[in-house]
Amino acid sequence: MNTPDLKQAFLQEAQELLEQLEQTLLDLSNTPNDAALVDTAFRALHTIKGSGSMFGFEAAAAFIHHVETAFDLVRTGQVKMSRELITVTLAARDQVRILIEQPETASAAASEAILADLKQVVGGAGEVRPAGEGHKEAAAPQGDDSDPAEVSWRVGMRLPNDAMANGTNPLLMLDELRTLGTAQVTVKSGEVPLLDEIDPVSCYLHWDILLQTARH
Repeated sequence: MNTPDLKQAFLQEAQELLEQLEQTLLDLSNTPNDAALVDTAFRALHTIKGSGSMFGFEAAAAFIHHVETAFDLVRTGQVKMSRELITVTLAARDQVRILIEQPETASAAASEAILADLKQVVGGAGEVRPAGEGHKEAAAPQGDDSDPAEVSWRVGMRLPNDAMANGTNPLLMLDELRTLGTAQVTVKSGEVPLLDEIDPVSCYLHWDILLQTARH
């Protein structure tokens, strides 16, 4: 299975998860206090974000991160589910589809507007904010005022072949890197064997990460 095949598999999975997310949101409009539905929406967002990042859909992953955070706040009782949150998440779902299926036509202004609405709905309960405001502590200012403490690191992440069988989740490791600053992740899939030779619990992918961070 080559890289185009893997991306196609991701696109199909993302389409199914977005359809599941839409139905879950519609169900939540009738039963907003259903914790199982909230968990289902959160897991769909988390899976699309993680898989999207693995396959180079960084803009989609960064956008979804904020929506995922909002649902995590609902899960932990810090924010109540509301029709307003459902409405803005449905708009976010449509934007995610564009970011994944037609990234060249995606409007950054549309993403910013949706995240601004999301921030207003969530209020001050968490870290949901327009993408342009994200990770300010790790952003490199321009000109003479640039923070000399910020550095760039190129990180190669390769896990043992049996890592997932032993309980390691590479998506969580990539999420941890993102907490340090701005991470551009490129998946390396050249070692993925043909479909009939794949061991479903083996890890064939590895990753190249460009990390910009003020942390040392």
